[in-house]
Parts: sequence; structure tokens; C-alpha cells
Amino acid sequence: MQTYYTYIIYSERNKFHSLGVTADLKKRWEILKKNNEKIKLVYWEVFDRSNEATARENILKQFPAEILNQLVKENNPTLADLSNL
Repeated sequence: MQTYYTYIIYSERNKFHSLGVTADLKKRWEILKKNNEKIKLVYWEVFDRSNEATARENILKQFPAEILNQLVKENNPTLADLSNL
């Protein structure tokens, strides 16, 4: 069974969260990190279907920045880089 991820990365340089969906979180992270060294993987959720992961991403994209920050900090209070996949 395929696994899908909705993820949030944090840019230390821009103090900005970015969201995405992937079926291969490790590979996606390697690509993202290569292009920008000052980012951290700070949050992800796992889904069995791609449409569920995409729907969750769309919901999260509608959140104001304060709510998104709260979601991340509730699950990762120190904004640690969780990319040790």
C-alpha cells in the first residue's frame, strides 16, 4: 500500500512555512534541501490515499499563519528539524 504525506517546511531565512504533498517524503526532502539549505522539515501527516493528503494540504493552506504556527508548535514546540527520515 502506498503512503502519502502532507508536510510543512519552515524557512529560517524568510520565517515562512511552506506546505506540500508527496508519496516519497525522503526523496522530496532531499530535493528541497538541495535547493535551500536554510529550511527545516517541521511537521508531517500520513495518509493512505493521495486525495486525502491533497485535501488536507488544501485545508492547511487556508489557515492563517498564526493557526499554522500553532499547529506546528503543538506537535514540534522547538521547531526541530524532523528530517531524520
